[in-house]
Amino acid sequence: MRTNTGRATTTSSSMEEKMEKKERQAEEEDELLQAAHAQMWTQVFSFAHSQTLRRAVELHIPDIIHALQPSPTLPPASHSHPPPTA
Repeated sequence: MRTNTGRATTTSSSMEEKMEKKERQAEEEDELLQAAHAQMWTQVFSFAHSQTLRRAVELHIPDIIHALQPSPTLPPASHSHPPPTA
């Protein structure tokens, strides 16, 4: 009776290598996806930050804060200037 253990071992190790390769590829894809998400959110928050700064300037918030020295609270600051017209 002849056994073919050499071939079974080769096939098994080749399957293990393929599975390991697929796992490595999946991990690399996950890392790339995470990097892409991080870059996207950086862009989104950068845009939001610039828009917040723009609106603060349009609403004259720096002028209000400067006019109400020392450190105004929100109610006096909100009533010191009328809202801007469109």
